[in-house]
Amino acid sequence: MAPLDALFRCFIIVHVLANGWIVMTMIHRGGVVVDLGYPYSGVQNYSYIGVDYPVWLPIELETVEMSFSETARYSLDSSDTFDWLVLQGLGLGGHQGFIRLGPDSRLFAVAMFHELHCISNLAQAFTPQYPRNHSHHHVQHCLSYLRQLFLCGADVTLEPGDFLARNYTIDTSGITRNCRDWSMVFAEAEASAAQWTAHSLRR
Repeated sequence: MAPLDALFRCFIIVHVLANGWIVMTMIHRGGVVVDLGYPYSGVQNYSYIGVDYPVWLPIELETVEMSFSETARYSLDSSDTFDWLVLQGLGLGGHQGFIRLGPDSRLFAVAMFHELHCISNLAQAFTPQYPRNHSHHHVQHCLSYLRQLFLCGADVTLEPGDFLARNYTIDTSGITRNCRDWSMVFAEAEASAAQWTAHSLRR
């Protein structure tokens, strides 16, 4: 890999990470800015027609701890393709990052999976086999989407030390944080996909 090419790719990653957590606090829909506090107020009646649908996936997420650490998985080579696919719910019978809601099983993308898709896409962009002739717009979309996501979240968690000076090969452990339970989102999406598959087979 040419030094300039490697430098450019590193710049892309730094550009994404440096812009911080974004689209979690505000969402724009129909000209109205809605504060995203992720409150769960129980089941409400929506028609799921037009804009009459909830802002968030209507499930109550518990809080779990995640210890941030370096991992050999999700690397920049093709050996981790399966891990990336599972993370996005791809594959035969998978939810593909979407969920169906309402009496007519309206299709919605779940933001968490959109974000994971973009991270996977950026990782693929570092590989030689990535189709560069038609991928620039996709990479640019993901950079813009994640940049706005990070800014919107405005994550002000204090991280000790200088992350630029840290040796990630030796110092593999980071801080422990309280997070929303992402496994519940996976479970909900998988249940929705299974229900839709069963419904499709009955028709």
